[in-house]
Amino acid sequence: MRRRIIWVRPRKEKNISIDRGRIAEKLEERGKLEERGNYEVVVKTGIDFGLLKLLLFGRYDCLVGTTRIGAVAGLLAKMRAKKVFIDHVDPIEQFRVTDGRFKARVVEGVENLAFRFSDAVFITNEEDKLRVSKRAKKMIVSRLGIDYKSFANTSKNAIEKAESLLKSKDINIRDKIVTYTGGFEDIYHLDKLVLAMKLLKDWLLLLAGSGSAEDKLREIVQKEGLKNVHFLGSLNHNFIPGILLFSNVCVTLCETPRQQKILEYAASRTPIVAPKKVKKMFPRVQATDLEPGEVASNIKKAVKVPDSWLAEFQAETQKYDYEKVADLYEFVIKDLLL
Repeated sequence: MRRRIIWVRPRKEKNISIDRGRIAEKLEERGKLEERGNYEVVVKTGIDFGLLKLLLFGRYDCLVGTTRIGAVAGLLAKMRAKKVFIDHVDPIEQFRVTDGRFKARVVEGVENLAFRFSDAVFITNEEDKLRVSKRAKKMIVSRLGIDYKSFANTSKNAIEKAESLLKSKDINIRDKIVTYTGGFEDIYHLDKLVLAMKLLKDWLLLLAGSGSAEDKLREIVQKEGLKNVHFLGSLNHNFIPGILLFSNVCVTLCETPRQQKILEYAASRTPIVAPKKVKKMFPRVQATDLEPGEVASNIKKAVKVPDSWLAEFQAETQKYDYEKVADLYEFVIKDLLL
């Protein structure tokens, strides 16, 4: 009988970017191939009654749990003595900033238990390495993942979709465009980016995504009378490579060093403006302070970044392709399970 692997991931905004579940989907595809081995992968998003029933009473041999909710699922699976792998992506400090200290303390405790009882922990962030290493039986350093080919070689379909979307919003694709893709939360400092547009009258800002800070951002746009800021809404991830192709500069003001969006921007060979803390991890970004004037100034500087930098940065992102990241997960899971 084929071994059954359940992969539980958080219920995040799926239309902002290609999420962590793509690694699970790659394994799901491989499990269907006879030559790849005797396993199947079932991907579950969020915890509901159906998943609880499966975890407590259903048939499976192994559980992979991604960040937060995955830790809860992992503990439930361990109650039945199943193999458990925790896929720890987001540092607890990020949750503390967005959800408050009390919630973070509870979540941190649950995650710590999951690390201790799991068979292995995959970790992508530097911030929690010490915390995980103190508790996990086996800690495996992993990587964030991107669909490299989609960004490096944008398809004709993606280009046409993006062009049609931008034209429907009266956006001239020949204008100078700066783009942000992702969540709208305070941790991303998007208010600074929006205010920077006061100093970039001949630029357009495209904001693709959604989140709790959206109303505040719209208020700033209205108060400042900014006609060069456009909210695209939550887009299917298939649109994003095309949007980036029409962008002159991409921006992230989140100070977390490892960010999936930076890898996607780099794979699309677009100049990137990011905080100074990020430059330590990615030397080829145009570093900035978070003050709006500095952000505006560095957006102007970013367009002058040498093409050789963009090409080198793009080449570096190939190792983050989902296929290559999935190789590591498949090897470890099969080694400990099959």
